[in-house]
Amino acid sequence: MVVRTWSIGCRLLGALTVVAFVVAAFTSAPKLAARRLAVMPDVGAADAIVALGATGYVDGTLGDASLRRAVLGIRLYREGLAPRIVFLGMVGEAQSRARLALSLGVPREAILTEGEEPTTRDEAHRMGVVLRERRGVRSVLLVPDVLHMRRARGLFERAGFTVRPAPTETGILGAASPERRLVLTRHVAQEVAALAYHRLFGYL
Repeated sequence: MVVRTWSIGCRLLGALTVVAFVVAAFTSAPKLAARRLAVMPDVGAADAIVALGATGYVDGTLGDASLRRAVLGIRLYREGLAPRIVFLGMVGEAQSRARLALSLGVPREAILTEGEEPTTRDEAHRMGVVLRERRGVRSVLLVPDVLHMRRARGLFERAGFTVRPAPTETGILGAASPERRLVLTRHVAQEVAALAYHRLFGYL
């Protein structure tokens, strides 16, 4: 009986896995879920631009997400939407982004770097001290990826900021191939889990 029950359970799990794969890869379900989760841009004037950390390497190379966020933050600064730009990121990421900004004409006095915060929650708390308490910043143009924005915005609002969303990679929401839909499914699942964790422990 135990063996039969185990066999039925394995077959059921296998069938559910196949169904989940088909739904994720070949239907519009991932895009619908992502669009409900995403926060779209609402770009305008603010007291500061904050580019959240992503991935940096010890040789100074920036990962894709980090570079996207840095470039968008620099573009927003050059459009005159804020008088200062803050680059976050550990392992030299913030400093690499600052060097990129300097090479693209952003003045050194407009750049602030912070590189000791391992999570978005830590980044929000630190910015509450460095920007809001010490420099009187009340509004920020926040630059994470589009699926990360809902959680990031909530954390920065808890830290006392008015947040204007300026997310990157909005094109991921239109995933048109099975491969892109599978990637989108993974990102949505990760972010839903992170949101649930933050709400469970009262961080949002």
